Amino acid sequence: MFSLLQVDIKMSKKGYKCKPKRAKVTKWIAQLEEALHKEHLSPGDASKLAGKLSWACSKLFRKLGRAMLRPIHDQKTRLDGHMSFELCRALQWWLDTLQSGLCERRAWHVDEGQPVQLFCDASGCPAHLGAVLLIDGQCYFTHYAPPGHLVAKFKRRRDNQIMGLELLSISLGFSTFEELLRGRKVVVHSDNTGSEASRSLLSCCVA
Repeated sequence: MFSLLQVDIKMSKKGYKCKPKRAKVTKWIAQLEEALHKEHLSPGDASKLAGKLSWACSKLFRKLGRAMLRPIHDQKTRLDGHMSFELCRALQWWLDTLQSGLCERRAWHVDEGQPVQLFCDASGCPAHLGAVLLIDGQCYFTHYAPPGHLVAKFKRRRDNQIMGLELLSISLGFSTFEELLRGRKVVVHSDNTGSEASRSLLSCCVA
């Protein structure tokens, strides 16, 4: 193992692992714990924290780290420092990840093949989900009307819970076409900005 630019690098025949120096991680953990305890993160502190985590970690975990940086970047414009639910969730994710010492191994050679395209969408009233898969010259589709008790679990919104339903449509596509998608690189098409984190999580599961 050797260090370069404050990053510990460990190599093997299968691939390599990159982790920020432990001293830096310890400081970041302390900053995250303080923010979560006070439920306050000033714009200046948010900017500094986002820069540190982005430089060292944003491309790991199949880019899920980058999705978890968005609420921190958004906090840079919140002058009162109040923390939203999304920011608390993101900070808690970073805290758990850094404390656990998780480290993704990158293979030297990755044969991903041709990516497949998964199109997902939903309607709010009545609630209905749909997904279309384009893979190896073939087209598959699925649709589902979620029962009322499932929709009732979503937080009540004026948009007929469309965000939750569109996120659920991605889950529908991945679960329906699980065997076809296994081991493949999947490009998910969704018109909902809230799907970024979900897309990264599901990508990890399929791979």
